[in-house]
Amino acid sequence: MLKFIFKRFLNALVTIFIVITFVFFLIKLTPGNPFASEKTPIEAVRALEHMYGFDRNLVIQYLDYLKHIFFHFDFGMSTKNIGVSVNSFLFPEHGEGGFFLSIKFGIIVMIISTLLGIFLGIFSAIKVNGIIDRFINLFSIIGITIPTIVTGPLLVLFFSVFLNWFPSGGWEMNFKSLFLPVVVLSFPNICMLAQIQRDSFFNIMQMPFITTAKAKGLPKSIIFFKHALKPSLIPSISFLGPTTASVLSGTVIVEKIFGFPGMGTLTINAAINRDYNMILALVIIYSSILIFCNLIVDIMYGFLDPKIKIK
Repeated sequence: MLKFIFKRFLNALVTIFIVITFVFFLIKLTPGNPFASEKTPIEAVRALEHMYGFDRNLVIQYLDYLKHIFFHFDFGMSTKNIGVSVNSFLFPEHGEGGFFLSIKFGIIVMIISTLLGIFLGIFSAIKVNGIIDRFINLFSIIGITIPTIVTGPLLVLFFSVFLNWFPSGGWEMNFKSLFLPVVVLSFPNICMLAQIQRDSFFNIMQMPFITTAKAKGLPKSIIFFKHALKPSLIPSISFLGPTTASVLSGTVIVEKIFGFPGMGTLTINAAINRDYNMILALVIIYSSILIFCNLIVDIMYGFLDPKIKIK
């Protein structure tokens, strides 16, 4: 098992290195200049390029960037906010913005989404074709088809404007501030996960080894939770990998609706302002989180299905 984990970890590191290389050269070779504008004199543009090292050889810039990332964890200076480091936006000292905010919010959302989604899926599969199953299916279809850009403003209008139960925006680590954004972001994930888990659990219950367990007279609780649960989780785990990476990296729509200064908001601002170093840093962070989540998924496959360990 350790060999399996080590192999997957090395693959993840190599993939992160490839992503950094590809994104760096893609951004650097993209036409345009982050400092150029109609009002900026050409001399000022050249001075800024020299200050940021953009006038050096591209390979030298790349090697210098790798050195700063791997040895100093430094993503460079913002090309929009001259003289201000990208790290100060991503990792503020007070810890209430950027990366830290997205991680805190994302963990809460994924815990709720995972627990409720898997529970509803299993419960629906056990009561298949019953009233509860039909209700959960209807609930899931609504949650999957209605986008967050619709549910977010509607919930704000109803619960914040009409009822005045919850604030309409702003970040605070308390129940009232988190309730609406957590519901908006968790709702589609719960619905999708419930459908995946329902179908997976139902299919596992039709397998020959489950039929054999029933023929032996084992209690339903033993059959459900000892024999059927582990293999039925594999499709759900596959869904949770990229979903977790997306949520932890900052969800653009939810952050804009509720005014969260997380990585989603930073991504929009960096794209609008052509902040090259910020864009590069955010893509690297998102890619690293995605690769790390997929690594966790691969490791969990080994625990859920012993046959995977030998590959």
